[in-house]
Amino acid sequence: MSTNKYESLRNVCKGRTDWKIKVRVIREWRGRFVTREVFKNYNMLLLDAKNCRMQAFVPAFLNDKMQKMFTIGKIYAVTNFQVKDLTSEDKWRSVNMERQILFTNQTKAREIQENEVFIQKNMFDFFELQELAKLAEQNLYLADVVGVVIKRDRIRDVKSRNGKDQLQVRMKITDGKTKINLVNGKKR
Repeated sequence: MSTNKYESLRNVCKGRTDWKIKVRVIREWRGRFVTREVFKNYNMLLLDAKNCRMQAFVPAFLNDKMQKMFTIGKIYAVTNFQVKDLTSEDKWRSVNMERQILFTNQTKAREIQENEVFIQKNMFDFFELQELAKLAEQNLYLADVVGVVIKRDRIRDVKSRNGKDQLQVRMKITDGKTKINLVNGKKR
């Protein structure tokens, strides 16, 4: 890119690697195998000044480098990365976005001071409790729900449908008008 212009996350797309963005790192997480072994790669959720969020993927071989480069909550000017179009095979997305950033060996990040650009500290898409049944039927997107836990059972070991050991907690939550029993994140 020949100018100092920074793109919104909404505008980045595959086909080039010289993108420049200003973003806040608002979350990071690692996946787990069915065996509960933690993935060596990890993901970040980025937020820009136009309130657009996008997931960024850090491959295992860049794990240490990126852990030193980024801190959750800080704002960065990030350059030189790839963008991947997501497909219907890419399940459990953290945000409603059809693309994902892929960090590479050439990815650079420079911390930006809070007074240089305004980017919110966080952002969520909340859903009404009565929408959970519909959301539980799909596996493309995750959902955030706010409610009050009015009953919670102890965490217990169970076998999944595939015979794998996993933990389960049953709880009842309410938003004041709807009560829902949750088991493994599914409405009951």
